[in-house]
Amino acid sequence: KVKSFTKDDSLKVVYEGVPAIGRNPHKGQNAIFSFVKDFEGIQGLDTRSQDLIKLLSRYFVDSNHGEKLGIFHEDEETGQTTSNLSYVTLNDIGYIISFDYRYPKGTDNRRSTESLMKIGSDNGLDLIIIKERPLLYVAPDNDLIRALKQAYENITGDKAKLFSKGAASYARCLKQGVAFGPTFSADIPNSHKPNECVNVENFNKALLIYAETIKLINEL
Repeated sequence: KVKSFTKDDSLKVVYEGVPAIGRNPHKGQNAIFSFVKDFEGIQGLDTRSQDLIKLLSRYFVDSNHGEKLGIFHEDEETGQTTSNLSYVTLNDIGYIISFDYRYPKGTDNRRSTESLMKIGSDNGLDLIIIKERPLLYVAPDNDLIRALKQAYENITGDKAKLFSKGAASYARCLKQGVAFGPTFSADIPNSHKPNECVNVENFNKALLIYAETIKLINEL
């Protein structure tokens, strides 16, 4: 959605997208993509603005998994890389392009960094890694995963299916841990959105699963 405002012989244009959490950029609509597509056809932009538009179009627009950046990877267990273009700043000095990159098991981080550095070098940009967190992965045959899986099946009567996601879970504070519950497949928790919530009945069910897990782990 685009809104236009006029004031003092100037035009202000506001682009509104559909928000999505950082690990699922493909589930939203990035307003920057719409902005770039519109301004690609505008004549008379200054050189720095033109360069920025071309750069965003070439490496980011409609590429939520890092394909255009050359850093895409897919793993059968842990899924695909994601590249979330967060914000772009343009001023008298230059511009800043900020994006969040999350990667699955098997990604060659050294190669990814080299690819980004090459793009920066080719376009007169510096690559600055503000924060990096190591991959969190616990194998399906691990005792903890086996206990969680069995506890879920004992309490719910349903078959447990293992999956992974690109969330920055507090589980990484542990030497060995994973995020587990307390929402279930039919829940709508509105994660990181207004009215974020949890179903009380299912929360109590999750407590039973946690207690069952502790019992099973002690038996292993």
